[in-house]
Order: sequence, then C-alpha cells, then structure tokens
Amino acid sequence: MTSVRRVAVLGAGIMGSATALFLARRGMSVALFDMADAPMTGASRWNEGKIHLGYLYANDPSLHTAKKVLPGGLAFQDLLCELIESPLDGAVTTADDMYLVHRDSVVSLESVGEYFAAVTALVRSEPDAHRYLVDASHAEARPIPATELEAIADPDVVVGGFRVAERSVSTHWVADRIIAALCAEQRIEQRLATRVERVARVDPSLDGPWYVFADAGRSEKFDCVVNALWEGRLAVDQTLGLLPE
Repeated sequence: MTSVRRVAVLGAGIMGSATALFLARRGMSVALFDMADAPMTGASRWNEGKIHLGYLYANDPSLHTAKKVLPGGLAFQDLLCELIESPLDGAVTTADDMYLVHRDSVVSLESVGEYFAAVTALVRSEPDAHRYLVDASHAEARPIPATELEAIADPDVVVGGFRVAERSVSTHWVADRIIAALCAEQRIEQRLATRVERVARVDPSLDGPWYVFADAGRSEKFDCVVNALWEGRLAVDQTLGLLPE
C-alpha cells in the first residue's frame, strides 16, 4: 500500500467512510464519493445497529455464516473506537438482545435452541470474545420464560424466545462521530452529491491506475479504487467485467 498515493473510495456509508479514514491515516490521499449530500445518510444511519455474533442465521446449522460474521462482530468495538478516537460510552444497549420465534418460522423452536447453543459455544471458544461490546467469553443463550414472553408477545403468534449476549449500538451516534472524523481528516476530500457511473482501466493490460467516471461523464485518475457502494455497486463492478459468482 505504500506505493499507492491517490485512492478513490466509492460510497460514504460505514464501510466506505471507515476505509477512507484508515487509508488517509496511513498517508493516502483519498477522494470519498457519494451521491448523497452528506456521508452516512443511508442504511448505515438507519439500520437496527445490531453487532452480530451469528445468532441471526439459524437456518444455516453448518455455522458457516456465523463463522463469517463472528470475527467482524468481535472486532467492531476496537475498530470503531480507533476510527472515532473515542470510547462508545452511552452508545451501546445495556441488556441482552432478544430473538422471538414465530409460529410459522422456517426454523422450529427446538432447532433454533440447538443452533443458539452451537453459536454460543462458538462465541465462547473465541480468544477475542472478551473484546465484544460486552465480555462474551461467558455468553449464554437463555430461553425467555413463558410468563415473561406473554407480556411482550402474542402467544398465538410467538412460540418461544431467547436472550443472547448480542448488543446493539446507536447508529445515529455512530454516524455523527464518523462524519466528524471524516471532516477532521485533511487527507480526505469528500465528493458528495456525485454519482459514480463507471470505472475504467487506464491501460487494459494493467491492474491500474484507474479512471473514475462520475456525473456527466467527468473522469479522474486514481492509483486505486475501492468500491464500497450500497446502491449501484454491482453495476459499477460490471463496467469492469467483474461479475458476481
């Protein structure tokens, strides 16, 4: 990466903004593109904020999906604190998250319980489990008692539920602080209200540099391009002949 001088990051959601900050702090000159008028205005600001450990994916008993998600969940707090140069005090939920099982769920209550037990064992086996938003090295998946469940859900619709060690963060809190970090970083130029149309190689025989074509066909050359778009990511990839498997 030391030879890369100018980087275009496409998309100013949490992935693009984080990438731009990490690269800029390593000496790169970064242009951060987004079609919105400000960073972090889409799904990154308005999602539920759950930092997943793998419990959501009960229809994959192989644990392949959980194993993919888990390292990111455990690394999230340290990475975010580095990005915003601040602890997450007050931005994290204080109680275990709940999962409720609908009577028409594609996965039975019994299978969910078995899956949650397997994920819990997986989480507890991770050496970095204590680095999660809370110490997850002694994580549990506890069934919600029937009397408590009846107070929060229709028993004719919900057949059971569990409390797990997962936590959520305030996405608005996170977004505001990432925006502040972007604005404070002099190596990042924010190219907002700009829609990227395509990317092209300067020389077809090489891996770079690259032209980024934005609104009205304007182009600019970069040593490296990171495509972190939410809307239009695959379409931009396809302009380079990169197709999903």
